[in-house]
Amino acid sequence: MRNRTHQAAWMLLLLILATGAAPSTTRAQDSSEAVEAVRNAEEEMRQAIVEGDLQTLEQLWQPDFIVNAPRNVVVPNRQAVLEVFQAGIASYSHYAQTRDTIRVQGNRAVVMGSESVRPDGNEAPHAGQTVHRRYTHVWEATDEGWRLAVRHAHIAQVEMD
Repeated sequence: MRNRTHQAAWMLLLLILATGAAPSTTRAQDSSEAVEAVRNAEEEMRQAIVEGDLQTLEQLWQPDFIVNAPRNVVVPNRQAVLEVFQAGIASYSHYAQTRDTIRVQGNRAVVMGSESVRPDGNEAPHAGQTVHRRYTHVWEATDEGWRLAVRHAHIAQVEMD
């Protein structure tokens, strides 16, 4: 019985360390600041996408950034994602986001939400239609700030015009 109690205590300790859970006001304050920084990075990225600012996007995305794209393909790294933008596949006249949640744990943050876009590029799927998507982003804290590491987006609805 005593051995099981020790095992349970160790498992709980490992779980707490793995999730970064620690009852600390400083940590809560840091977390609040991190949430705001991630929110700002999300908005900076949204604005850069609307403006076609590939330089800012390159700075906001990790080199090994990977995307499970709404057109049902996996885009394996930042350079390949930038090429999608350069090819006009991801060009939008409208791009709005609603963030449902931002959760920061250690040096990672997960953002989940919805977005509506109106593709306008020559090669863009659903060009001229309003597309509603759900998305998940995984951000990483770096020395340069928060950088997007993973994106998953899928189409929830396409409004036929």
